[in-house]
Amino acid sequence: MKAVSIQEISKSVRSINVTKFIYQVDHYLKTSAQTIRQSRNGTGAGKRLFQKIWFLTKKRGHGDLYAEMDQEASAILSKSSLSLKQMSDFRFRMNGQSTGVPETDEKTRVYFKKIRRQQVELLLGISDEIEIIRNIVNQSGQMRDIIRNHSEIMEKTTYLIDIMSQRFSQQSALPAPGPEPEHGNTSPLKTEDDDSALPVSVPEPEKERVFSLNTTEDELRQARHLSDTFRNMREYEDSFGAKLNGNSKKGSLEKASAAYHYLVQNSYEEIEQRKQRVITGVRELRQGCDILKKLVIKGYSDRIQGELDVLIWKHDNRADEFQRHILESREMGNEK
Repeated sequence: MKAVSIQEISKSVRSINVTKFIYQVDHYLKTSAQTIRQSRNGTGAGKRLFQKIWFLTKKRGHGDLYAEMDQEASAILSKSSLSLKQMSDFRFRMNGQSTGVPETDEKTRVYFKKIRRQQVELLLGISDEIEIIRNIVNQSGQMRDIIRNHSEIMEKTTYLIDIMSQRFSQQSALPAPGPEPEHGNTSPLKTEDDDSALPVSVPEPEKERVFSLNTTEDELRQARHLSDTFRNMREYEDSFGAKLNGNSKKGSLEKASAAYHYLVQNSYEEIEQRKQRVITGVRELRQGCDILKKLVIKGYSDRIQGELDVLIWKHDNRADEFQRHILESREMGNEK
């Protein structure tokens, strides 16, 4: 197996550049935030959300942004894997950097092990954060695709529910069914200023109420039953129409819109935190690699003592914070 030099390790670490990836993440989050703000303004929020999503997929929107971000993330992960392999394969030997002072040479060995461990753990941490960011964005994209693919059906369903709701509202506003009013014959009547004839109702002579006098008990029972039937139909339409109207206000579009908002908003803060960890991790990774190179080539010196202590202190604090987070998560899980 070919020996790995410290120069090769330094070159691999320096090739890990997350600037483009961070820009792509920011651009994606900005586009998502604009979509949410526009979809929440005014009425018809759900419909505008789907229209915006559809526009973004037709133009250079979420799909293209995610594809570019995914490609850049894969490139960073590949370079991180290469650096990890080189770190593990590197064998440090005290040769020309030996000062002849046992205490100084021992510090060179001790600090080399600490900084290499810092480098390995930073590379693993950066890779994990980038992978998690990519997964969060991917899940958000899957949710968006589900909404987009079903938006047309949901819009049609909501439109149909609105029509039915309006129909029931109009039906409930009609007067209760009953006998039509009786009118006598009409005869034209002329006014002094107008020669046009106006129809005026002229009552006919009262006739004998044959139906009311000759109505049988069965006919009265049927009439009451018919009246009860109309009343029940009216009550059903009133109650069902109100329920349908309420459901239409909380229909599938609004539920899907709320779910999408919830997903993106909760993910935004987590992505932002992990993005900052990536930026900090890469900065400390390069600083540590420079010191590692000095230790391998020249050995320990008092001039790099301050840099060594700061890097190790930051790394130890990060490790302690991670352990606290694990314990808190376990405690929360046990409480549930």
